[in-house]
Amino acid sequence: MDNLIHHDTQPAWRPFLARNEKGSVLIISLLILVVMTLISITSMTTTTVQEKMAGNTRDLNVAFQAAEAALRDGEAFVESIAAVTAFNGGTTGLYAKDIEVDPFSSTTWGTSQSRAYTGTLTDASTAPRYIIELVATGTSDPLNIENYGGSSGAAGVNTFRITARATGKTTNSYIYLQEHYGRAM
Repeated sequence: MDNLIHHDTQPAWRPFLARNEKGSVLIISLLILVVMTLISITSMTTTTVQEKMAGNTRDLNVAFQAAEAALRDGEAFVESIAAVTAFNGGTTGLYAKDIEVDPFSSTTWGTSQSRAYTGTLTDASTAPRYIIELVATGTSDPLNIENYGGSSGAAGVNTFRITARATGKTTNSYIYLQEHYGRAM
């Protein structure tokens, strides 16, 4: 029976390793957890910033659409007038050609100095407003609207500048749009 191999339940090198372990697995695990936490926080921050950017873009888009609607409303108003005599000192949002208007001044957009959009918008926080300036009358056409498209033009084309201001879902975002519009009268 001397030839039988005697097996210990524990190899001879095992006690040596058990004595030298000092918690390195714990330290490595904690480092991995810290790295995973940093990655998670960074991705959450990035997601939050992207959501804010998407909200701001939507807000600006609502303001832009509202300003476009106000410009169309201004065009419809110009098409509905019979004469340019309604253009006075700007008390109703209609400005004569010799009056300087500052579209970036908050006083320009008061209820008596500008016109409100006549339609309904569900997303905009406030109704968009617009002003119409008479730029030129008759044959004094500085923008050459009379000769647009190669036609010889008809005498009596009046040139208007329509400026619209609109806000988005919040009053923090607003847009100004401006166009020139010509109409023969």
